[in-house]
Amino acid sequence: FAAARPLLRSISYGRPWLRAACERDYEHGGKDVYDAMKMTKEEAIEYMMKKWASTQVINIQHFTGAILCIPSLLGLGDPSWASSLDACGVLSEMGWEIEDVAEAIYLRFFTEQSVPFIELVVRAFHHSLTSILGLPMVLYYRSLKPLHWLCFDLQIVALVSVLVEYSKILDISKPNELRQFKVVNFLVLVLVVWTRFLHWIYLCLQIVLTWSHDKTWAFIAVGAVPLTAFSYFNAMLIVIP
Repeated sequence: FAAARPLLRSISYGRPWLRAACERDYEHGGKDVYDAMKMTKEEAIEYMMKKWASTQVINIQHFTGAILCIPSLLGLGDPSWASSLDACGVLSEMGWEIEDVAEAIYLRFFTEQSVPFIELVVRAFHHSLTSILGLPMVLYYRSLKPLHWLCFDLQIVALVSVLVEYSKILDISKPNELRQFKVVNFLVLVLVVWTRFLHWIYLCLQIVLTWSHDKTWAFIAVGAVPLTAFSYFNAMLIVIP
């Protein structure tokens, strides 16, 4: 997936539409975040433009992982085959998260590129769930339907990210684009509340109840940490904002 990053950066970095989108993002909520990172407006916009291509690569990976879950969720084909595809979706996410953390650590401590400490903390919360539970769940619970739904919900967020990016390029001073902005934000609200709050709580309860029923206490003891951390991440950085 990372092979697409240079191509995306070459067709987007410094373009007027991307700069305008980054400026709107900065003015409408982003300023406080970048002030905390001790960045000026121009530094923040430069940072966002450089990050845009990487964000789209993440969206491609997440969307691919979500698609791999669909056969199991819809009951298509042989259940074993469908579960294997879902396992690929989980492992794809896990591989990306490990690579993402390793890259951030390398850039911060072994190069001149600056990765803010707060970004490392956010990545740690974000990646804790799959990095810790991904492989054990595939090995012991690969056919568990709530696992398949969880993998789908957490990766279909790529659609939310695409919608958010689209909303940033809209000029809400124009009536037609204002209507588009309202529709897009309504869809984002529905998707986020469902996948990261309502359905998230239900699926976590189903998985914990399965662990309890099977008396796999090690899963409960180890899983409590990433489930709690990711719930906090969902609430504070996705649902509430």
